[in-house]
Amino acid sequence: MFGVILMAGYTANAQKTEPGKNIRGIIPIKTPLKGNGTAGHGIDGDAFAHKTAGYENVGDLFDAEHPTKTGHGLLHPFIPEVFYRPTLPGESPKPQIPVTIQLADGVEKTDKTIFATDAKINMNPNDYLWKAGAPPSKNEIQNCGVHFEYGDSSILGGDPNGPSTGRFLGVDTDLWCLFAGDRQFNDGSSYLDFEFLQASLTMEGAIEGDPNLVTGVRPITGGSGKFASEGPHGGRTMGDLLVTIEFTIGGEFANIIINKWSFIKNDSKGKPIYEYVLQDNEDPLLKNAIFCTNNTELTHVPFNAFDRFDPVAQLYYYEENQWAEGAINLTKLFDLNNKPCFVLSTVFIRTRTSGSSGSSQLKDFPGKPIQLNLDLRKLKIVCATDPKLPECSTSAAIEAAYNTWVAGFTNSGGAAPVGTNIGDIPKLTDLPACGGQLSFTYEVTDLCHEDPLTCTSTFTLDKDLTKPVITPPTDYSLTGCNTDWPTTVSATWTDNCGIGGLKLGNVAGVAGAVQTSTDG
Repeated sequence: MFGVILMAGYTANAQKTEPGKNIRGIIPIKTPLKGNGTAGHGIDGDAFAHKTAGYENVGDLFDAEHPTKTGHGLLHPFIPEVFYRPTLPGESPKPQIPVTIQLADGVEKTDKTIFATDAKINMNPNDYLWKAGAPPSKNEIQNCGVHFEYGDSSILGGDPNGPSTGRFLGVDTDLWCLFAGDRQFNDGSSYLDFEFLQASLTMEGAIEGDPNLVTGVRPITGGSGKFASEGPHGGRTMGDLLVTIEFTIGGEFANIIINKWSFIKNDSKGKPIYEYVLQDNEDPLLKNAIFCTNNTELTHVPFNAFDRFDPVAQLYYYEENQWAEGAINLTKLFDLNNKPCFVLSTVFIRTRTSGSSGSSQLKDFPGKPIQLNLDLRKLKIVCATDPKLPECSTSAAIEAAYNTWVAGFTNSGGAAPVGTNIGDIPKLTDLPACGGQLSFTYEVTDLCHEDPLTCTSTFTLDKDLTKPVITPPTDYSLTGCNTDWPTTVSATWTDNCGIGGLKLGNVAGVAGAVQTSTDG
């Protein structure tokens, strides 16, 4: 499905519930789109809007009643279409949020990406190796994905079928992540990991195909290699989150497990040891911040689902307890309101062998770690366009264009204190009288950016390279004796800019000789 993967740890509950129980509810976010009385996204055990009792007016992964992007879904239910996919090459840039990233993996002998050797949860990711191969069937994943979106303060979240004390209004600045992922078989226990990393984790040695026009993601077509992490604390960053969905053997529930990357101790040589630490399900940060459930019915989807195909519906399908969905409030779990300089760099999705965080072995992953580079610091800088005025522009037009140019340098967001160099912008009087350029590099700094964000714009007045045309006085000749010379003569001039004038001059010289005039 549009899935996402999660990571292992311990059972955490959005409300205080018994371990192992599904945590269902409405996620109060801006997409799927709201309208006509429908709002939010349902984590309710099915994939379709308007379906489950209590969720009749709630969006979901698909909206069969309103199947297009203007409806209340994230994916088209009948054809392959991801409404909020990443930008394709050649397209105009899209906002970072909302975004849906869907990954599709090969299965069995067609799987291009599995872990090659020992790869445990707490190992440094720089030591992980990967190759093509066939993972154990219980660890096989084909489809998964994530959707990032901000909250909506007009939507009531929580379980509509539960107590009113479990309901809550959304917060516009809260960043949520929806996730879903599948498994090949719906018997036995399976574990899907979803890792949120603050530093970059990349995959080396991969051969990539062209971007998928539906998902916007480049598929891996071959190769083998390793991973490269910029995490400063044992290959990760303290505070990184590991979320795991555990499919239980009986198939009645899906557990959600939260771990946080933490310093444990120094070894005998003084080297720090870091590990994922299970989070307490009574932690106030988890209240109304974590939701998860397995699917409770057969689910039709418009993409391959382990080759299970319904000839009547002409769609692929999942059986009950073959996929799970969930949501986490990243603002709460990362305590982002107290971290103005937070950056979420990478999301890594994979499967593993067991729920024991220290010894479980990583097995399959559906594609390259997702490079989000989601800068929540929100410092934005905008440069003015490059105005270009023609020669012969009037003084009023030049001044108006200059003022518009200056006003075009703006910035927004950022962590205080925010500073700019707008006071250093060139003045209009610095522009050469006959045309030329003024260039300015705008710089903005804030608490989180040691190096300023910059952009450059140039104000241009085309130079007037056409010389004026001068019409000299006509020759003057005396035809008789004792006739006085004229005391002044005149000449006219015109310019290509539509201006001109008259010049007068005094006659100087001696009668009987060629006379000249001087400019008066």
